[in-house]
Amino acid sequence: MIKKISLLVISASIISCNNGASSESAQQLNKKIAQSGATASACDGVAEWNATATYATPGNLVVRNDSLYKNAWWTQNNDPLTDSGVAGSGKVWQIVQKCSDTPTPGPTPEPTPAPESANLPTPLAFKPTSNVSGSIAFHLNLPYGSGNVENMQLSNNYTDLLISNYVAGALLGEMMHEKSPKLQFNRDYIYGSIFAQLLQENINTSNYLQSTDWINPVDNERKMLLNAGQGGPYQINDYSKRLENEKGVGLINFVSLQKGLGFTVENQDSGNQTRSIGPNSLDQKHFGPMAAAYFHLNDMNRLEQNDSEAWGPQSAYYSKCRANLQDPKTAAYGNDIYDLILNAAYNAGTYSMIIGDYFRVCAGMYDKPNEMKQLASLGDYSLSDIQYQSAIGTKEAVGSTFILYPRQIRVYLDQIYNQANYKSAAITGTNHIEFSVADVKTIFQNSMGTLAYIDANKKYDYIPYTLSQKAFETAMAQNNVSISGTMNISTAAGKNKFFDLLDSAIKNLATDLNIKFINTTQTTIGGDSPSPEPTPTPTNQCPKTPTVYPSERGTYVSGTIVKAADGNFYKCNNGVAAWCNSSAAWAYAPATGSATAQAWTAYACNN
Repeated sequence: MIKKISLLVISASIISCNNGASSESAQQLNKKIAQSGATASACDGVAEWNATATYATPGNLVVRNDSLYKNAWWTQNNDPLTDSGVAGSGKVWQIVQKCSDTPTPGPTPEPTPAPESANLPTPLAFKPTSNVSGSIAFHLNLPYGSGNVENMQLSNNYTDLLISNYVAGALLGEMMHEKSPKLQFNRDYIYGSIFAQLLQENINTSNYLQSTDWINPVDNERKMLLNAGQGGPYQINDYSKRLENEKGVGLINFVSLQKGLGFTVENQDSGNQTRSIGPNSLDQKHFGPMAAAYFHLNDMNRLEQNDSEAWGPQSAYYSKCRANLQDPKTAAYGNDIYDLILNAAYNAGTYSMIIGDYFRVCAGMYDKPNEMKQLASLGDYSLSDIQYQSAIGTKEAVGSTFILYPRQIRVYLDQIYNQANYKSAAITGTNHIEFSVADVKTIFQNSMGTLAYIDANKKYDYIPYTLSQKAFETAMAQNNVSISGTMNISTAAGKNKFFDLLDSAIKNLATDLNIKFINTTQTTIGGDSPSPEPTPTPTNQCPKTPTVYPSERGTYVSGTIVKAADGNFYKCNNGVAAWCNSSAAWAYAPATGSATAQAWTAYACNN
C-alpha cells in the first residue's frame, strides 16, 4: 500500500500542491479545524476554486458558485461546475453541499478504543545540556522563495526530538545494511530523513513541547492524527497493513515493534486495526520515529519483492540499479541517491512515475550518457518543477507533491548541516546544533528502550536501559568520545562523529542482544492465536490467460478481471470503469492503490 498525505494534514500538503500560490489562509483554517476536532460543514473559510492551483491529494475542499466540492484525485484546471458528479461517476469533483445548506447533525459514532500500546517504559529523566539555535524553513516550494514557507525557530526545546529522530534514522541505516550489506547511501539524508519527514508530514512540529512525551502536545491534533486510517505525525497511514502480498509483513510483524504497537497480527490481517483508532505510541516522541524507520524498511522490502517479478513497476531497471547502488564508487556524493528512491516510495508509492525515473537514472548512471547527465540534477532543489522535469526527463506533474518531496527532505537537512550541496537561499549557514554526548546517551536509551526483543529465556520484553547504556558507553570508547564532549552536527566533522557514535552503539546493542533488528514474526508474540475459520472453496474459475494490471489499462469495463501485484485477481466495480482505467495507479491500482476498494473488488476463484 502506498503511503499518502492525508486531508487531515492539508496544511502540509497544500504547501506542495498550490503551484506557488500562497496558502497561508488555508493553513490557518485547517489548523483551527484540527485543533477543534471538527470537520468542514459549510463554506466559511474555505478557499474559492483556483484554475491555476494544483490539487494534488484527494479530499481538498473548494468553493465554487455557492457550493462546496471535494476532489477525488489529482487535478488542475478542472472546473467543479463542469467536471463534477457523484462518487463513481468518473468525475474528479464531487459536491459536498450547498454553502447555504445547514446539515442535520447525525449521531456521533463511538470510536473503537485505541489499543493499550503506549504502555511504553517510563523514559529516563531528561534535561538538555546541548546548545541548539537557528531556524529551519520547511513546508516550502522549490526553489526556495518561489512560494509557501514556514519557519521553525530552533532551541533546546527540540533537543530530544531531534536526537530521537536521528537515532531512528541511524537504526534505519543499520537495518538497511542488515538486509543489504553492500548498499551505498548518504548518511546525511538517510539518518536525517525521519526528522525531515516529520517537518513535512506533521501539522505543526514547531508546537512540540519537551515537557511532554508527545510529538503533538495538543490533544485534538494528536487524536485526529490517530483516527482510523491515519498514521500519526509521520503519516504512515498503512501502518496496520501488510505492505506486500501475503508473504510480506506489516509493522506489527517486526519483533522490535509489536509490543509498542500493542495490537495483534490477527487484527492487522482482518482489517480490524485499520478500522480502529491508531496506537498512541505512534505519537510518542521516542517510539514514533522508530515506527517511521520501519515503514521505510518495508518500502525497501516491497521494492525488492515487486521488482523481482517481470510485472514489477521498475523491474526493467531494478537489478542494474541495485548493482550500481552496491558499487563502492556510489558512495561519492551525487551517486548515493538511495534516499531519493526511498523517500519517493514513502511519499508517492512504489508504482509512482517519479520513482520509475529515479530507477531509470540509477540503472544508467555509469554507462548511459543521458542518465549520466541527468544524475547531476536528481537531487537539485534549486530547480523549479518545470526545470526539474526537463533536467531528469520525468513526466511527473508540475505542482504535485511527488516531484517535490524527495528534494524537500534534502533541503531541510542541508539547512541543519549548513551545507549547500545545491544553491539555495534557505541555507543561511547560521544554524548551531551542538549535542552534548550526555544528552545523546539519555535519548539513545529512551529510544532503544521502546523496542522489544526475545531474550535468552524466551521472554518478550522491552530492551532494558542498562543494556542500551552499556552499548552506548562501549561505543564512546570505540570512537574516543567523552561523556563531557559535544558534537556539532551543523559542521561536517561533528556530524560524522555523531553518526559514527550512533552506528557503533546500535551495532553493539544488536550484538549484545544477539538479534537483528529486521527480525520478523508471523504470530502475536505471547498471545493465543485463534484457529482461522475455514475459507469456503470459491466456485468461480480463474482466467486461464489473465490480464496482468496495468496491461490493457484504458480498455477496462465494469466487471473486467485483472491479476494484481499481490498475485490475486480483482474485478472492476460497477459504474467506476473510469477509476479502474485511471493512470493514477498510486490511488486506483488493484491491491496496492490507496483507493483500491473504490475501484476494485477481490475476485475469489479456482485455478
